[in-house]
Amino acid sequence: MYTIEIASIALRESTAKLKTVGHNVANVETPGFKRQVLETRPFSEAMSASAAAEYSRDRGALVDMRPGALRATGESLDVAMGPRDFLVVQRNDGEMALVRGGSLRIGTDGRLVTSTGLPLVEQAGTLSAPMTATDVRIDGSARLRVDDRVVGQLRVVRVPEGTPLRADGEGVYLSQDAEALPSVDHPTVHVGHLERSNVVGSQEMVHLMTAFRHAETMVKLIQGADEMLDKAIRRFGESQ
Repeated sequence: MYTIEIASIALRESTAKLKTVGHNVANVETPGFKRQVLETRPFSEAMSASAAAEYSRDRGALVDMRPGALRATGESLDVAMGPRDFLVVQRNDGEMALVRGGSLRIGTDGRLVTSTGLPLVEQAGTLSAPMTATDVRIDGSARLRVDDRVVGQLRVVRVPEGTPLRADGEGVYLSQDAEALPSVDHPTVHVGHLERSNVVGSQEMVHLMTAFRHAETMVKLIQGADEMLDKAIRRFGESQ
């Protein structure tokens, strides 16, 4: 494999890492955001021409499931989940997805929704409240109470260790089969709290600078190899 090809693959890797780390830095203050880590593979895979295309293809980011610190808000519809627990929501396309709690609210149609408008999926009952309700809150067992009456139970699922999740933006995560994930029979949620992002800004800035320097080095390597190739071609032409 030529120098330019090797450097190009390394540059692509650095670019993907810059994108992932930049996304982490941009969401350092986003409640419930989980740090993303680029899936890595041995560079030796790229040394064979047959594997180069597979190695160079776009790869998804892995989700760092470590919990973030909790921040008290005192809001009755703010909830934070246990370490591997998620609330189930329904996307606009009908697909089930997962969220790590957050600032919930009652939508214009009376349904309990996320801050971005995705409706929560119920385990039992109905997750809605009339506009005339004076007291709407979630209790520590993930039940929706309207005027001190339980009207529904939020569906809480626990994602087993090793289950791959894909970030879908705005604190939403996708699983290959979210509906098949095991429900938590007796869930416990932290009401009046939001989970902070698990991104450590200082660490991500170090990763960002490292990836940038590596990308910069690969660009210089490609430029140098291109100049050497150009000189070799010109000298070969002059010798004929």
